[in-house]
Parts: sequence; C-alpha cells; structure tokens
Amino acid sequence: MLGGLWLAQNGVFRAADDGPPPTWLGEAPKCNPVAQTCQVGNPGRRIALSISSLPRPLQAFPLRVYSDLPGTVDAMTVELDMLDMAMAANRVPLKSRKDYWAGDAVLPICTSGRNDWRLLVSVKSAGRVYQAAFFFTVET
Repeated sequence: MLGGLWLAQNGVFRAADDGPPPTWLGEAPKCNPVAQTCQVGNPGRRIALSISSLPRPLQAFPLRVYSDLPGTVDAMTVELDMLDMAMAANRVPLKSRKDYWAGDAVLPICTSGRNDWRLLVSVKSAGRVYQAAFFFTVET
C-alpha cells in the first residue's frame, strides 16, 4: 500500500494524457447556442459553438464547434452535464470537417425535472488543451 502511494506521488502512475492543465477561455452564460453561434475568448484564442436544431431529450442533435486557436487542432470533445448535479459522463468526440468540427449529442432525461445544460468544449491544439463552457435549456 505504501509502495503504491510512493509510486503515484513520484509520477510512476500517470494518466495517459497527463500534461499541462487546461487553459480556461471562459464561458458564455447569456448566449444561447441554439439561437446563434456563441463564442468565448479573444481573436487567436477563441472557441465558438452552434447547435442547428432544438435539443430534446433522447433525440440526437448536431453540434458544430469552430476555433482559431494556435497550431493544428488535434481533437475536440463536448461534455454535456448540469451544474451541481452528479451525472454519468456524456462526452461527444467531434470529427474534423473543412472549417469546423462536428458531432451528434443526445441528452438523457433528467429525473429531477431540470432542463438547464452545460456544454464543456475541450480542444486539443499545439500540445495544449483549451476549454470553454456554453449553456442552454431544453423544452420538456
């Protein structure tokens, strides 16, 4: 047991993607990505998100993410959750398109009746991870 603690503290057991902590670009709490393209950050370090159809629980809906981050973007994911709510991971890997990254997300049904969602976008670019948060509500 103590040997395992020592190994963990000395970097022997490290996560496969262990690197610098993510760079937080911000959040857009008052911008609804269903109604428009929302963005956070500044020119050269920006993430934007749009949702082209009205999200409904248990129905796939498309996500588009754009960025002008430095370097080549290697990967993008969007994690859907609710603030202050313990939930299973709902992470959507996005695929590269010509000018954006895209994927389809599915919302679970919230048994507590809440309808407020957070989308945490993570972009891996030039050896770093950048993150931004976007928010929306669904009609139940």
